[in-house]
Amino acid sequence: MKKIVLILMAILIVAMPFAVFAQDEETIADAIDKLLGHWKRNFASPSYGLSFFQARVEGGNYGVLTDENRKFFVPAMDLRIFRGVNVSKRGGFYTGIETGVLIFVNPTEEGRFYDKPFYWPDTGSNPPLSFDAKMNGGLVFLMAKYGLRADMGIALIGVSVGLEAGAGGTLFAGGYEFYTGPPDDPIVKVGSGSANAILGLIVDLNGEGAIRLGKNFRFFLKAGFVIAPIGLPENRWDEYEWIAQEDQSTGYPSPNISPEDRQRYLLSQYRLELEPFGFGARVGFALNFD
Repeated sequence: MKKIVLILMAILIVAMPFAVFAQDEETIADAIDKLLGHWKRNFASPSYGLSFFQARVEGGNYGVLTDENRKFFVPAMDLRIFRGVNVSKRGGFYTGIETGVLIFVNPTEEGRFYDKPFYWPDTGSNPPLSFDAKMNGGLVFLMAKYGLRADMGIALIGVSVGLEAGAGGTLFAGGYEFYTGPPDDPIVKVGSGSANAILGLIVDLNGEGAIRLGKNFRFFLKAGFVIAPIGLPENRWDEYEWIAQEDQSTGYPSPNISPEDRQRYLLSQYRLELEPFGFGARVGFALNFD
């Protein structure tokens, strides 16, 4: 009996340091959790970037532009705010509502398009026309979105990758312009647009890479595709038809028509179409909160 008691006491003495060490480990873990807080469900996430759409200049009655030199890229500032919920721990699956705006911006270029409209067939005159095009306005959108990410790391820091998709509606207001000469001081300019908002649809598909700092804050980079069919307003350039009528009534070219007015009529024979498929990238951060 005495031997059994001695053995039990020896086991207790040997095991006591391990028990204290385990208790200390739990205390350290608790301290880290108190410092970093718990995983929070709700989050807000602003992001900022650029999207690019492809535009196409369509020739009018006299244009001879080829397919190779009709297209150009139109950049748009992409500003968004996402309000969502982390359905699973670490934000593995999340869903929410994202709203934002795409504002078209145009690089300053001069004479990007060169054409030789066949306008005076009776005299064989075929004057060159050097001009540029730009988009005006932008669109606002509202999307329902969801995403799935894989988060790797410890509570203090980690990295994640994921995919995100969304769909919703848009309102577009704006138009386009054709002009000759420098962008800041054009010689001749014609424009088409509408102040009325035009309804549309939007689909957004993105990949995400992120760095997590703590449990509830992460920096991210998102890149992917935007599908947003934008129906540009038809041009309303009938006001320039009198120029062609004057040329026809008095002969080619009429001495009553200035070269600038004739260029306005020729520019009015073109139109701009915007492809619905765009691509872009943006950076931002996500902050979880209760």
